[in-house]
Amino acid sequence: MTNIFKLLLPFSFITSILNAQTPNKLDYFMFYLGHQYVDTINDQKLTETAIRAVLKELDPHSSYMTSEELKRNDEPLKGNFEGVGITFNIQDDTILVVNVISGGPSKKAGILPGDRIIKVNDTLIAGIKIENKDVIHY
Repeated sequence: MTNIFKLLLPFSFITSILNAQTPNKLDYFMFYLGHQYVDTINDQKLTETAIRAVLKELDPHSSYMTSEELKRNDEPLKGNFEGVGITFNIQDDTILVVNVISGGPSKKAGILPGDRIIKVNDTLIAGIKIENKDVIHY
């Protein structure tokens, strides 16, 4: 049984909303869902999930970012990010130094392009399926 049956509205009414030929079908559904669903819903999360689903249906190249994801992606471009002064790629589950920024801490420490970062302090970071977004936490 689907969650739609948890709604307090009659099933025939919900069916009429979903079968309506109107450009605002999703708006109507979200309105009634927000007002009549027996549990609390997260409108923002549901909306973002719907947007991602629509874009995925359209083509594999379109994407959507939340404001938090956009902020995280824009941070290095705005100069608010403090780091060790390298550009890197993840290669074979290991951080590979691509470039060392002149005057940065990594340059002073002797890190060179082509170096692989295996540990940060005493924490092993190679072979743990690290992703670009996770590197900042080390």
